[in-house]
Amino acid sequence: MKEKNSFGNFGASAIGLSGVVLFSAKSVFAKMAFEYRVDPISVLYMRMLFSFPLILLAGFFYEKTRKTSTVHWKDIAKVAAISVLGYYISALFNFVGLTYIDASIERLVLFLYPTMVIFLSLIFLKKAITAKQIVAISISYVGLIVAFADKLLVNSNPGFWFGVMLILLSSFTYAIFLTVSDDLINRVGSFRFSTVATLTMCICMIIHAMVAGKTHIEGYNSHVIWYCVLMAVLSTVIPVYLFNYSMSKLGASNVSIISCLGPVVTLMLSAIMLKEVITIWQIIGTIIVLGGIFIVNLEKTKIKIKS
Repeated sequence: MKEKNSFGNFGASAIGLSGVVLFSAKSVFAKMAFEYRVDPISVLYMRMLFSFPLILLAGFFYEKTRKTSTVHWKDIAKVAAISVLGYYISALFNFVGLTYIDASIERLVLFLYPTMVIFLSLIFLKKAITAKQIVAISISYVGLIVAFADKLLVNSNPGFWFGVMLILLSSFTYAIFLTVSDDLINRVGSFRFSTVATLTMCICMIIHAMVAGKTHIEGYNSHVIWYCVLMAVLSTVIPVYLFNYSMSKLGASNVSIISCLGPVVTLMLSAIMLKEVITIWQIIGTIIVLGGIFIVNLEKTKIKIKS
């Protein structure tokens, strides 16, 4: 373990933002697949089935080029254990909740986790909350409230609040995962952490689908297959490496604040791909959220990372 300077807060933040943008497209792809009356378990199964070989190959070539690196098997086991909660169980809550609410609302509720991460870190890891973090997250949430108030106040879907509850559970389990993983990423390395975590989710979801009898994909519309392929490549494999690399440089608290851009990205993608209407308040909210994210970049720190 040794101390290195990252190539800059803005560079690490840009990588994290790229991961957030790609992650956010997942909700839109899922909603498009659901239009063909496909159940959430089947969509999750296909997403992870197509992700599995790509993650496996990435992990294989990484380990092949790191012959002298030490594998801490206890840490690897810990990564796998927390991934069951933070990736697998969280994704189940998320995808089932998506069947009840719009993609843009799902992102808004899901991205309550930055607050959860900061306070969980304070309570269990004794990490102090900085003034800049408080200001940044406050500004970001004001922006989210402005952007989505109309959608929350006007909704006639009888299953809406049940869906919100499921997404809240997804957000909470993911917040626990991020809080615990902050130190593990430094010990294991961001690439290896991402590989183990995602492979764990793939295996759990494939076993789940087998038990539930949801492994038949030949009867689905070709559009559903392609949406799941896009979810696997663009909204799983690529962003998971980008996001965890950024977290290794900036820490879970700062990256979780940057992730507040996620609901805004989903809002834009929903308008383009799902034909949802964008209001002036949503545009104003977007600008406010970006202001909160900018404040995160003003904090210059040195992060200990695994060489």
